[in-house]
Amino acid sequence: MLETLLDVERPLLQAKLEDIDKYLQKGLKHLNWKSTPINEFVSGTMTKVNEANQILQTIKGNVQSTQAVLKSFTEPLMMDRNTTKTYSIDQFQEMFKKSCNGRYAVIEKGGVTIHEHLEGSNKVLRVTRSNENWRRYVDYVNQIVVNGLVEVTLFSARYFQNQVDEQFLTNNDVAPLLEIQLKLAPPVATFTPMMGRTSQGDGLRDIVDSWLTSFVNVATL
Repeated sequence: MLETLLDVERPLLQAKLEDIDKYLQKGLKHLNWKSTPINEFVSGTMTKVNEANQILQTIKGNVQSTQAVLKSFTEPLMMDRNTTKTYSIDQFQEMFKKSCNGRYAVIEKGGVTIHEHLEGSNKVLRVTRSNENWRRYVDYVNQIVVNGLVEVTLFSARYFQNQVDEQFLTNNDVAPLLEIQLKLAPPVATFTPMMGRTSQGDGLRDIVDSWLTSFVNVATL
């Protein structure tokens, strides 16, 4: 048990560990293998060790369950497509919105589950939420959640990067993602949508920025 005990977990189990040590010291000082209460001592020791270990395994299991929930957020991605199809901006915008809303709902539900895991750990540890050691533990779990949400964002961002990378598309026989219309009205050539940003916020750069913002917004749910 001690080999797997993290520094952030030890203070929360310190009272249990000290109780085990005191019980052991009492036995070592006053008992030998021929003593009548030796079986009671061994049984009592195992009960205390098992109790502490059960608490430790419970909070570790809750962290592992939290990590599994975070991992599930990356599958499927917030952005997806048919790799044989090229989309108009309006088509892809509509599909992206539905995909994002679906993933947001899953992530919000997962956030409730993660909170329940943390509450379960607090309950089994029997510490107040204002306890300094508990607050450090919450920070530890929060960092795991932050790292998990960063991975969710990066998974979708990397996927999008591939979808606009010419070499990736060629090597994997993937159709271009978007159809950009070019209208010629000499001496002016006009792209639809506009290639940069516009005052109305409907340029291609505006649209791409909105997609990337949607990836990042998972941290605010």
